[in-house]
Amino acid sequence: MVALPWSGAQARAETARICGNQVEFPGPIRHFRLDESDPFGAGGVVTGALQQDSDKLLLRFNCWRLATPRTAFPDERPTIERLFRHTRALGVFNQSYVYLPAADRLFVRVSGERTINGNVYEVRFEFHLLRDRTLGAIVSHKRDSRAARQQADAFVDGLRSLR
Repeated sequence: MVALPWSGAQARAETARICGNQVEFPGPIRHFRLDESDPFGAGGVVTGALQQDSDKLLLRFNCWRLATPRTAFPDERPTIERLFRHTRALGVFNQSYVYLPAADRLFVRVSGERTINGNVYEVRFEFHLLRDRTLGAIVSHKRDSRAARQQADAFVDGLRSLR
């Protein structure tokens, strides 16, 4: 289980089991399951959970179990181009990217901003591409909320060790 800083601090914390990983959210969650390709075009079933704290914070973790295992990871340029189109379609601007290949996985992060009803949100998408699945996290918080930023950072930091 991923232990996060709010563990035990809030009675409403909830845990979800997604692709064999136990993930703790600081508040109530909604589960989902869809037949949908991952953002990199690999077909599969996505399962996950998300927590939304009114308009201040969104935390989402999901896992695509791929229909067929990857034989290789996508190259940097097509990956960033695909994510640029994907996040721009969601209204995310001022994007920055991280692309880190390793022997057993590919880590990709997109950070940017999104404005909704005059409020500016910092948005971060993180993906771990493994041979048989894609793990993904999305966090979004009001840019001027320090507490929401700390929760988002703690959530993502806790997820980075998952396999």
